[in-house]
Amino acid sequence: SWMLYWNTAIRIAYYAIISTLLSQLKLSLTTERKLARVDHLTQLWNARYFYEQAEIEAERSRRSGAPLTVAYCDVDNFKSVNDRFGHSAGDALLRDVGAVIRRELRRTDLCGRLGGDEFAIILPGSDADQAVATLERIKRALERAVEEKASGTTFSFGALTYDNPAATVDEMIRAADDLMYRVKRNGKSSIIHERAPAPDAR
Repeated sequence: SWMLYWNTAIRIAYYAIISTLLSQLKLSLTTERKLARVDHLTQLWNARYFYEQAEIEAERSRRSGAPLTVAYCDVDNFKSVNDRFGHSAGDALLRDVGAVIRRELRRTDLCGRLGGDEFAIILPGSDADQAVATLERIKRALERAVEEKASGTTFSFGALTYDNPAATVDEMIRAADDLMYRVKRNGKSSIIHERAPAPDAR
């Protein structure tokens, strides 16, 4: 009878609406989780999520014995870009930096924006030679990408390769940061890479 058809149609419409709402809710939650992890400007991981994932990679390296490289990158003379061209130009430069680093890294690598114009990179499984080659490639790509928009902008890197990671990611990041500042003091626009000492030598 028509009543049976009507009830069936109502049920189908009800399930379709519920299914649509659930799909939208799932999409919204996925988007929200991503936004909580990603730096809105560069689309790299934000500092909090980067540190969480870096701890996981460090523990994996400790268990497997695979090398782990930690790098710190700073945009040289970034303040002058903001002063000369405005903060919108500085933001555009940081967006370009994020895009280049994402393109040049492997899916297994990590990169986070730790604040301002400072970035940290984790290269799981990369030994010293591989790490240096990767960082040199990233540096060249960054400088090519910004040469027209911010002429004279360069990049300073400090990096350490660990055969056995330090006790905390914070300790490793600080060590790479110290090397990066050595680059700054020596004239900027370079890479200093070191092999981390064995745990009993630290």
